[in-house]
Amino acid sequence: AAHLEILDHLPEDGETLTELSRLYREGGRHADLLDVLERRLAAADDAGAALAERVALEAEIAALLAGPLARPAEALDRWARVLGRQGDHAQALRAVETALDDRDLRARAVEILRPLYDATGQDDKLAALLARVATSADDVRERFTAWADVAMVRERRQGDLAGALDARVAALEAAVAEPE
Repeated sequence: AAHLEILDHLPEDGETLTELSRLYREGGRHADLLDVLERRLAAADDAGAALAERVALEAEIAALLAGPLARPAEALDRWARVLGRQGDHAQALRAVETALDDRDLRARAVEILRPLYDATGQDDKLAALLARVATSADDVRERFTAWADVAMVRERRQGDLAGALDARVAALEAAVAEPE
């Protein structure tokens, strides 16, 4: 109660927010913890805090949303913010890659991972991601486009002509399946 009184007078008091985070975490008060973590993150952003601190807060928020609060779509957006701050954050990468298995989250996960893999030269992962998009696509045009993108990555970025040919064949098979 004393901590809440302090926040009434000093709403951005770092020590108080940190202590409330600890208490709410220990008490399993997840919704309250989320609120306090959001306040800490806003204060850290406003103060120009170290990147590591801001990334840690974003990651904790994302994990809280993904886990106890069971809000996976919001969690995925938070993981995207973590990766926007630190593109090689292992926990965030695992979480977004795992989201590829969820049909409801897959499109957003692809939106997050595709530019990241592209920008960081992770061509094997990019080609695998695009192939996964192609094989799971319901729309023939989307399937064709994804296979064509796989072919481009394999040929131009990986020098894998046989793999590019296989992807082009898959693209053509997708196109032939289209009755129009």
